[in-house]
Amino acid sequence: MGFAIGQLISQIIGGAMAALLIALIIQWATKKVAKFKPSYGMAYKSAFLGTVGGLILGFMLGFAFGMAGAGEAQQGGLILLSMIAGFLLQGAIYGQLLKDASSISVGLGKGYAIAGIQFAIGIGILVIITGAVLVIAS
Repeated sequence: MGFAIGQLISQIIGGAMAALLIALIIQWATKKVAKFKPSYGMAYKSAFLGTVGGLILGFMLGFAFGMAGAGEAQQGGLILLSMIAGFLLQGAIYGQLLKDASSISVGLGKGYAIAGIQFAIGIGILVIITGAVLVIAS
């Protein structure tokens, strides 16, 4: 259990650092979806809470699956479930925390659109990095 808590803490620290970049993506995506650009502080707060919330949710799902006796065969399903749950949580957080100048939040639908854009950009970055590593390794 102590190892798992240490791992969670290190992931939260990593999430705080990743939120620095994710905030820029959120600003850009919000400008495209909701036609306004939130402040960097607002975007960072949304990115940090969405990222850390997703990490904690994934940790709790993993803990629950482990306590239920799930083996390695179910790991793929757990990862997929964690990604879907994290996406839904991030979209809801973005929908509530991203507000325009008149303090009106973007809403759930636009929050999910912003999270979807962020997810697509993240997958694109992952594909580029994976491709570069494979080219270098060969």
